[in-house]
Amino acid sequence: MAYDGLRAFVETLEREGGGVPELVRVRREVDPYLEIAEIADRTMKSGGPALLFENVKGSRFPLLINAYGTRRRMSRALGVDDLEEHAKAIEELVHTRAPKSARELAEMAGKLPALAAAVPRRVTTAACQEVVLLGDDVDLMTLPVMTCWPNDGGPFFTLPNVITKDPDTGARNIGMYRMQRIDRRTTAMHWQIHKTGARHFRRAKELGKRLEVAVAFGGDPALTYAATAPLPDGIGVAACMQAALESAGIRPEDVQYVNAHATSTPLGDLNETQGLKLVFGDHAERLAVSATKSMTGHLIGASGALETLVTAKTVETGIITPTVNLDHPDEGCDLDYVPHTARRADVRYALTNSFGFGGANASLVLRRCGG
Repeated sequence: MAYDGLRAFVETLEREGGGVPELVRVRREVDPYLEIAEIADRTMKSGGPALLFENVKGSRFPLLINAYGTRRRMSRALGVDDLEEHAKAIEELVHTRAPKSARELAEMAGKLPALAAAVPRRVTTAACQEVVLLGDDVDLMTLPVMTCWPNDGGPFFTLPNVITKDPDTGARNIGMYRMQRIDRRTTAMHWQIHKTGARHFRRAKELGKRLEVAVAFGGDPALTYAATAPLPDGIGVAACMQAALESAGIRPEDVQYVNAHATSTPLGDLNETQGLKLVFGDHAERLAVSATKSMTGHLIGASGALETLVTAKTVETGIITPTVNLDHPDEGCDLDYVPHTARRADVRYALTNSFGFGGANASLVLRRCGG
């Protein structure tokens, strides 16, 4: 990430403003009820600067607004001169093929440090833990929360990073959902039914669990942007399968069989099914998809290796192992899963998946040699 936190981004805007300021500090008192929103509305529509209100009525905390209101500031928030730099870098990464020479191998190796730095790093302490308030000491009324419109339901936190975990898989999600302040210690979460956080909530309710939610304000701007840019379910596994196919030089429609990783959880299997549909399109309906893991289980993390061996035998013998115990497929899991009974087929190309939802994904393409 480009910044240690939002403060560092504010300092960058002030330093790089030059003749046309990118950030203006407002030192006179302003009211979070309608006034800040009205000032910000005019400023944004005129292409004006970010505004840092330092004296918000009823709060000792400053309020930053319009920080990402122009293409230039959005680019700087993501640590580049123009947003297209990231688009090109991602395109190059997604379409990376297996190296065919020492030079290409060296070029690929040069990208590894940047990729390694993209992995989240766990720490034992963080700046957000320097001040901890519990119980009656918690007072949301001290925060500068805006009421934006005369008929709005009340004051809303408008840019919170809302962090939840999938109750089944533990996969973490960060979403951007408006939170209405009710009183000193209570907010109402405004997430639409199709949002990932709402899905986590419904699933926790089905399991009779309380969904834990963390909310972060500020931080690196890239994190805030990521929270506002939802990806469809299955996009991670789809990218992995797509990269494997492109690296092997195989078209999706050439594949006859997929050995699915099949976590045997409602959301994990749905994720993989949706990923298959994203990659294979209409051809997904003609694919034979089965799960070795339905017969073997996780094998303490060794299932991916066994799946690869079974897939190799399928390509060699033309016998597709079945998905056993598939009496009631989960909703949305509607492909040909080869239920209960093995099947013979002419399998020239096969794909085997080993996915760690919320972690590392791997896809391998196998083809028949000779006739």
